[in-house]
Amino acid sequence: MHGTIDLAQNAELEAARERAFSLPLEEFNPGDPELFRSDTHWPYFDRLRKEEPVHYCKDSIFGPYWSVTRYNDIMDIDTNHTVFSSAAVLGGIIMYMRIPILKQILTRIDRVLSRFSTWREKVEEKIAEITDIRAVVFVGLGSLERMIKAFSYLSRNEDFQNILIFRFYSEEDPNVELNIHRNLGIIRELYPDMKIEYQARRGDFNPATVAALSRELDVPQNMMFMGSLTHTQPYSLQDLGGVRVIW
Repeated sequence: MHGTIDLAQNAELEAARERAFSLPLEEFNPGDPELFRSDTHWPYFDRLRKEEPVHYCKDSIFGPYWSVTRYNDIMDIDTNHTVFSSAAVLGGIIMYMRIPILKQILTRIDRVLSRFSTWREKVEEKIAEITDIRAVVFVGLGSLERMIKAFSYLSRNEDFQNILIFRFYSEEDPNVELNIHRNLGIIRELYPDMKIEYQARRGDFNPATVAALSRELDVPQNMMFMGSLTHTQPYSLQDLGGVRVIW
């Protein structure tokens, strides 16, 4: 039995190697979560180290990014923060920092234009609109520990003030609902400046229902958050169209 498993793994890795060395480098996405889930990322990095140690991926679920794959290059970059920076104002991690940056920019514009009342009103409306952008956090049983982790991440890394806690369920369970509402009461006390709502809906959590909910609520999928996937879920993170794992 062990021999069969090894042969299957070797065949899978060999197939991945053939694909990695036949795919045009401009189509490489070495950060694809599926490569790591299937443990087939090794030949992709092997080829990058040999042929293009500094590689630009122009399209992924997280946007474009650079990959550096040789040890010495990585050490040079990681120890020289003056030259190599991931600061959002210099073009890095802009997806996660866009809201606070936009608020600061618009607030400064507001100060400059304070004497022009009409323009100021428009700027104030835009600031309020940005602050009121809605985010969705998916929960299962809604444990207090996981909710605290989710809101701790959001308060430190995002600037959302309008949060919808959303739960898909297959069977109604009054005890689960009671527990979630009790935990939400605690979360609201911890984050009194946030508007926190809750909705539950019968149905399965899967790529199709997440995409439909995104359209219904007019909330982009990269403004939806969740816990890590389990091995029982027959889809990958990439299938969820940008939903972010934060605990």
